[in-house]
Amino acid sequence: NLTIDEVMAFARLAFHLKRDIIQPQLVNEACGLDIPPEILPVSISIFLSNAIEIPLDSVQDCWEILSDYAWSLSEAPLFKADYVTFKQFGWELGLTAVTIYPSSDVCTNMDCPCIVPLKKDMQQQAVVYTHNLGVQPAWYIHIYCPTCKTSYHNNYSVCDGIPTYLQVGEHQFVDHKVVKMWRNQMLLGWFSASNAAHLYTITLSEDEYLVSCGLSDRPTTDHVWDAFVILSLLEDHVSQGTLLTVPHTGNQCDWFKVAMEDRTSWIIMQGQPNAVQHVCDKCMRIFEGRDGQFHECQLTACVCTLILAL
Repeated sequence: NLTIDEVMAFARLAFHLKRDIIQPQLVNEACGLDIPPEILPVSISIFLSNAIEIPLDSVQDCWEILSDYAWSLSEAPLFKADYVTFKQFGWELGLTAVTIYPSSDVCTNMDCPCIVPLKKDMQQQAVVYTHNLGVQPAWYIHIYCPTCKTSYHNNYSVCDGIPTYLQVGEHQFVDHKVVKMWRNQMLLGWFSASNAAHLYTITLSEDEYLVSCGLSDRPTTDHVWDAFVILSLLEDHVSQGTLLTVPHTGNQCDWFKVAMEDRTSWIIMQGQPNAVQHVCDKCMRIFEGRDGQFHECQLTACVCTLILAL
């Protein structure tokens, strides 16, 4: 017998592990993001057994009763205690509270005849710098279409606004709320990128969530700057209804140079949005004309507003 709290916890955790439950299922299994599978993976069953404190042989019975409800949830945010549960019972099974998947589990290449869910995946360990739970270990999953040879990552394409997590390194992701905090610290508090990273480490990293997978749990100056640029460019393109397209080859420090140059050129020609009232000694000159009248001359874009643009 399960209490109401245990039923809700079972459904919440199962919903949160939805993609982990679907990915190992056979291609011909009649399941997907809308239809729950009949059988849970062994690791998921063990985790739910330990997390809910029910016998392992009872998990499948609970799943048969609660699977449709868990799958029908539109959202079920984890409680803070759930993150502790994942640390206690999930990490050793390869399950983390944060797992980053591509947005779709099927090939989106319109020229590709493949229509079945993609099951060939590669997993990488990662760390996520969260807003209120410090540094969290994570799995970063990318899937591969064997037909058209396309590899899908979580940032292969981005739509519907700003993603929750921005990738700032091969194994590092940052919650977009943290990026906004860093940006405001730098723009309004005159923080350096290194000080913003250090402040996060000493205030938001909690010892109970320290990563044991061999990856550093400290954000770097480069992470802060990359996050600053990525978020600002994404927000700019969202506001204009345009697409931000960057290469996926070469060094990451070079990926956004062209996009930043295009943004700067646009501001030089059009002016900085929401900065019509801006004047300073760098962009405004007042002089007395031959007619004895005072005149003003102002640049379309000031270096101050160019900085604010990014």
